[in-house]
Amino acid sequence: MIGAASLSGYRGEVDGLRAVAVLLVLFHHLGFSLFSGGYVGVDVFFVISGYLITRLITHEIREKSFSFGRFYTRRVTRLAPALLATIAGSLIAGFFVFTPQDFADLGQSAIYSIISVVNFHFWSTAGYFDTEALQKPLLHIWSLAVEEQFYFIWPIALILLLKLNRTLIISTIFIIIIASTAAAQYVLPLDPDAAYYLLPFRAAELAIGALLCFVPPIGNRIARNILPIIGMAAIVASGVLYSRETPFPGVAALLPTVGTALIIMSGGLNFTAQALRLPPVVYIGKISYSLYLVHWPLIVFFTYINLTVTDIDRVILFFASIALAAASYHFVEQPFRTGFARRGTPRFSKGWANMPAALAALSLIVLAAHVWALRGLPSRFDNDPEMARILATLGEQRSEQRLPELVRAMASPERRVLVVGDSHANRLFSGLAEIGLANNIAVQTVGLGGGCPALTEVFVLGGPEDRAENCNRSTTERLRELAENGFDDVLLVSRWGLYVSELSSLGDRARERNQVRGRALATTPDATFDAAADSSLDTFRESLARTAELFASHGSRVVFVGQVPPSNSRNTIEACVRQQQSRAEVQRNCFNLTVEQARNEVRASMEVAQEVLSDDVVIFDPWPHFCSDTTCQIVDENGMLYTDGNHLSLNGSRRLANALAIELGWITTRQRPRAARQSAAAN
Repeated sequence: MIGAASLSGYRGEVDGLRAVAVLLVLFHHLGFSLFSGGYVGVDVFFVISGYLITRLITHEIREKSFSFGRFYTRRVTRLAPALLATIAGSLIAGFFVFTPQDFADLGQSAIYSIISVVNFHFWSTAGYFDTEALQKPLLHIWSLAVEEQFYFIWPIALILLLKLNRTLIISTIFIIIIASTAAAQYVLPLDPDAAYYLLPFRAAELAIGALLCFVPPIGNRIARNILPIIGMAAIVASGVLYSRETPFPGVAALLPTVGTALIIMSGGLNFTAQALRLPPVVYIGKISYSLYLVHWPLIVFFTYINLTVTDIDRVILFFASIALAAASYHFVEQPFRTGFARRGTPRFSKGWANMPAALAALSLIVLAAHVWALRGLPSRFDNDPEMARILATLGEQRSEQRLPELVRAMASPERRVLVVGDSHANRLFSGLAEIGLANNIAVQTVGLGGGCPALTEVFVLGGPEDRAENCNRSTTERLRELAENGFDDVLLVSRWGLYVSELSSLGDRARERNQVRGRALATTPDATFDAAADSSLDTFRESLARTAELFASHGSRVVFVGQVPPSNSRNTIEACVRQQQSRAEVQRNCFNLTVEQARNEVRASMEVAQEVLSDDVVIFDPWPHFCSDTTCQIVDENGMLYTDGNHLSLNGSRRLANALAIELGWITTRQRPRAARQSAAAN
């Protein structure tokens, strides 16, 4: 029943494959442009894991020696020590380096990493290729979580499969491969992060490895030499030709995974296998688990401190990663795996084998929970309260996670308010909801998605295709449904300049494309994206008037909220703020635009609003609440006003919300936030 490719015994070429996989990932994460698709190294790992785990289980079942207890004990002993050491090291480094918000996020992700569900956490909070990835030292642990979830399911499934005959086993695994690949391909345009992070859409890669244990060996000598070369070429080609723009995984994942399978199933009697068994290559394969674990935190903390990475830095980080991985392998992995036998310490008894790992995991969970609960321990900066306040507010977006729930619980509000738009609407909601709760006004927000404006009957061009497609498919219908609810006030909030202005705060990816405008608007979905086309402004003019009329026709007071001024030319601000020593330095060094550049981004949309909107529509301009003739304020006595190049922090949201609430007649004077008043009363 078990194919020759799965015969028990050590296979040095598999360790060589591990070396290829981890080096692809390492080169990719270090930013070597040649390896833009180096993330496929993870997929090579998945195939290897599926193969080795299935080989182990089937061999032990055949020998009638398999037990779930022993299987999971081996997994914990193999994986936990180096993983926990990496998490502990990251928490220690984060204590000295990270801002409170980033340290709190690290504490949260550490907990999820330990309990093997961190892939779900990052699915809901971050994209793998987002800029914020460089602030997440444990982001790469998602792949280990996928494997560990596989370890919980596959042994049981395999025992059931082994009751079938060989043909049915192979057919069933083929069905898993096809179904998982098809599901991933289907989900990619709908939720690419789910396809990337979650086991159902990665199961095909693990199943390809498992399949190798049931297929006959390659007997033909010529094929046995040619197929591994093709396989290696497939892996390297995907690592070089793929990029962050490649829809992945899905069908695209078949190239590196099938390539890996060709190498494994060809056995060890070929030139490729001999090359993979070279001692230096095998050694990198042996330390590959530790190397995978340590390299990313090292890169994150280095970048966090130094902001940029030069070519010399990349070389240094490469060798530092190898050295740290070797230390982890020899002094953490191996001693625990062998039970300290080589040092003369008795092996752990069966019942207590995982007790050290369990105690270490529990201790780290308690420590990480403490960091998370105390919001990143801002008391670390007590010797400089001004900078402590600035750093604490840098990533703060909402004072109370239950704000929407508290709003829904209001029994009979005096006014019902809708804040609708893109991510800028979500940021403004926090400050407005606090004022609403204090004044019996129910403020509801509907976020249409990043890069998706509150406009009807338009199509967004440019930017990530998945976001544009979701926006184009559903926005008009959603706005019509919302209009029928008859809100008292409807606030249209978006980053309008993204669609109609020459941006002063473009991200790096837009710069790489030489874009002057992040998106464009069109009346048809098949229009060609032209970042400089005047037609986008014309489309905006027509759609804004239609959108305002849509809500006004249902009795709502429509409020056009102009875009907040941009704060930074590279769409990021946190790295700059961390390098400053005072509020004055933050303002002077981190607002790196001219006032005219900032004004250019917001001017066109305000001029169009004043031109086409009726007198019944309130037009609110945030500009005077942030900018003067000489500068735009990005920080005040309460902390940061922005979290990046264009999004407001909670402090910034409160500033804008107070000004807007006074303009709309909700309040007559500026109010302190509800949470702050309660805190003051408690003290």
